Amino acid sequence: MTILKSIHDLDQKIQHCWQVIDDIKLLYDRLDEFEDEDDLANYILGLKTIYQHKFEVLYSTYENSVREGFNLEDAYNELRPMLSVVNNDD
Repeated sequence: MTILKSIHDLDQKIQHCWQVIDDIKLLYDRLDEFEDEDDLANYILGLKTIYQHKFEVLYSTYENSVREGFNLEDAYNELRPMLSVVNNDD
């Protein structure tokens, strides 16, 4: 996997985990629609299960990035052809 792909995958997994904020707001906005505490508890348990999985996937993606030797030198070497660097030696 290339450095760019690794960074992109990690970024996507982080964005997926940030959705927890929107989901909590949605829950808060709909509190009056739950008929009883069991309905609310089931909804919260579902969110917990989903986000536990999302964070496990995120951490696995992070571990893979580290295991593949992600470092700044590799990233620079991969990105260098894409950068428009002015050569000051001219």
